[in-house]
Amino acid sequence: MPADRDAIMNYVINPAEVREASLEMPETLVEEPVAEEIIRSAEGACSGFDTVIDSATFEDPMLEKAYKDYLKVRKSLGQNTPVTLGDIARIAARYLKREGRLEKLDTSGANCSVMINVEINGENEPWLLFFGSSADNGLTEVRPAAGAAACLEEGLRGVLFERAHPYAVMRLSGADDPLQHAADTLPGRLPQRKLAVGTAEGSSGYASLAGIATGMADEVYHPGFAAKRLESYAVLAAAPSVNIRKEEIEPDDTVMVVLGRGAAGYHKMQRLLGDAMVSRMVKKCCDAAPYGYDGMACVIDAENEKLFRLLVSGEDLQCVKAGGTAEQPREDTEAPDRHVDIAPEKPGDWKATSMYGSDRSFTAGMRKIAADLNTCSRRGLVERFDTTAGAGTVLMPFGGANQITPAQAMASKIPAGRGKTSDCSVMSWGYNPFISEASPYHGAYLAVVESVSKLIASGASFKDIYLCLQSSFAAPGDDGIRWGRPLAAMLGAFKAQMDLGLGAADCKGSMDGTYEGINVPPALISFAVTMAKTGDIRTPEFKEAGHKVVLLKPREETDDSGSGKGLPNNESLMKVWEKAAGLLASGEAFAAYTPGIGGIAEAIMKMTYGNGIGFGFEAMDLEEIFSYSYGSMILEVEEDLEIDGRNMDVEIIGHTAKERTVTYGAEKVSLAELLTLYEGRLEGVYPAVTGGKGGPVSNIEYRARSWHTPVFKRAEPKVLIPVFPGTNCEEDTARAIREAGASAEIMIIKDQSADDLKRSAEAFASAMRGSQILMIPGGNSACGEPDGSAKLITAFFRQDEVAEVTMDLLEKKDGLICGICDGFQALIKLGLVPYGKITETGIESPTLAMNS
Repeated sequence: MPADRDAIMNYVINPAEVREASLEMPETLVEEPVAEEIIRSAEGACSGFDTVIDSATFEDPMLEKAYKDYLKVRKSLGQNTPVTLGDIARIAARYLKREGRLEKLDTSGANCSVMINVEINGENEPWLLFFGSSADNGLTEVRPAAGAAACLEEGLRGVLFERAHPYAVMRLSGADDPLQHAADTLPGRLPQRKLAVGTAEGSSGYASLAGIATGMADEVYHPGFAAKRLESYAVLAAAPSVNIRKEEIEPDDTVMVVLGRGAAGYHKMQRLLGDAMVSRMVKKCCDAAPYGYDGMACVIDAENEKLFRLLVSGEDLQCVKAGGTAEQPREDTEAPDRHVDIAPEKPGDWKATSMYGSDRSFTAGMRKIAADLNTCSRRGLVERFDTTAGAGTVLMPFGGANQITPAQAMASKIPAGRGKTSDCSVMSWGYNPFISEASPYHGAYLAVVESVSKLIASGASFKDIYLCLQSSFAAPGDDGIRWGRPLAAMLGAFKAQMDLGLGAADCKGSMDGTYEGINVPPALISFAVTMAKTGDIRTPEFKEAGHKVVLLKPREETDDSGSGKGLPNNESLMKVWEKAAGLLASGEAFAAYTPGIGGIAEAIMKMTYGNGIGFGFEAMDLEEIFSYSYGSMILEVEEDLEIDGRNMDVEIIGHTAKERTVTYGAEKVSLAELLTLYEGRLEGVYPAVTGGKGGPVSNIEYRARSWHTPVFKRAEPKVLIPVFPGTNCEEDTARAIREAGASAEIMIIKDQSADDLKRSAEAFASAMRGSQILMIPGGNSACGEPDGSAKLITAFFRQDEVAEVTMDLLEKKDGLICGICDGFQALIKLGLVPYGKITETGIESPTLAMNS
């Protein structure tokens, strides 16, 4: 890597004539890793999770007790491997699985998977639910869009190569203040606003091209993220268990590499592995990038090579034979080669990091909550993402008639293909950078608590919840104290898992978050996932005025003999979750919200927005309103509902009201004022309000003067759906067509060669002659190249044979042509809209333009 870096530097500073002689240099191949390495080289960065901990010396008895508990678990498992951070994070899952408490968890693959039952068309089928995470590798600091896209691609490929169908993504990013003036940018770095907008564009663009719904996108803010931006993704995928073949590789097996090109190629590979025949043919599958290929390596039985090539070609993909497998002695390349002695610091006062201010004014406190970066609206950010791709989104990002109250979880239906199901996955996240900075132990523990609490508040039950951890820390170098921060975080996550009986089968992360003396806040993000029925999912906005609002609060630990002083008592916490889940399931609770970084004040404020329902606080202490209350549940219930408060605290905190205000004693603040602050803070970074001055929209309608009675009482028209490179919603389109009573045929348009394109045109023309409807689905054909969307589609339809059958459909068969997204753009560029025929377009022809 240093040699590459020196070569780049020499290449850049050399005169033009010297550069001319160096054009053979594969600049694009080495530039990105070199740029990343330049950023990290002087910072002592390392992965760290496999570093052997030779000794740990503790100042704090609580941390020491947690470490001793970990050593006891190791001993009970008979584990003799080195002590590492990664082992501390993951060992609870192994222990709980041995104890029979995580029977459904499967850790045999590279990603976590859980055995689930999915009811499809009234019958239960065994499926596997896969979940994994990925984080930024540093490239976003140099090329924000490309770095974010690469990070998401890593996560999506991880679950795809398990031969599962990816269907939902959750994005959590972390940044310094994006409103910061560009002049205040650190030397050698991009402005925070450019990073924020660029990464959002990159990740949303890649997810859109791949046809994956981004069900939740959120961002946390902390000055430490100036050292390195946090870019983290959690990915969900599922597949029938029968399609996942898990066998040992035999010496005479064949390795085939399927070549994919970017997000469009990813969708093709997704289609390929979605074919049950292909999936059952593959023994093992992994990313081929480490071997110099952009694609995936598949191990198959040698006798299946010919059929495999045929199926790959059918999806407009290419594959090459990488060779066979042979039984060879294996070297242990994963053995840790770094050792460290760790001395964790004593935890700081994490409760002092809450938003409870010294002014003691309710009105000022509410205004502060509304306008704070960490509690203000994310609507402009979320609207950059496609939240409904795949037609499986259960919980929209914003709830209520006003669509303002943010959901606390991502709920998505399991992709059942042609079948119908009401089973859905529910995922949430937990992390507070300020708590984690003060005490990584408490930050990690409460991250787990927060992520699970969000699932409960969204209608899920506490049964069968699983965790996936993602972390990011400052570069520790050889400093035992700096190493103590990730150790404390891992111990907090370990303790939370053991206390709550939850397992994190995976923990990924990095230790390179240091730049110019600035350190990222310790980050251990908890992603929690479970299953539910779509009818169980609840939205968090207040439903009606005149309802009682109660707080179910777990009792706190009073000393460090348990999880830690000030943390929720685990038995009381689980009682709160059980009670809240029961009230939501029975319909006795109409809405629920679990307090986060802004405490009860933030929760109440956001619950009021969705339906514009006001709220009046009872005589609560101001400190309780604005301080942390992790694990608590705020429930909207009927006035006469009595709640059993055994082993928890139950408090009436107020009532919903018709007046659109939030009141506390004599103080009153209007929802309109709060909403202006709430939605205005990030408007300059992520605009959500258009500045146009359009006039009234006319209502165009058509009333039929007469109806023709059909000769046949029931018809089943045939709909042809061509799939171009970059198309990604063909399955959703076909499903909707079939549900409407028509038959759908999906046809892959191949463009690997001129002959492929010619044969595709002939096949399309033949299929079109037997169809009554042409539906061109959406996506981003050819990734919008060259110079604009739908160019590939229009070029295909202008071929003589294709144009002829298309016009025959309209003029001779009285057929119908529809287009969505890129498909609709193609209809305009072809002249079919508005002229009704394929024509040559000119400078005055209509087209679609970007919104202002």
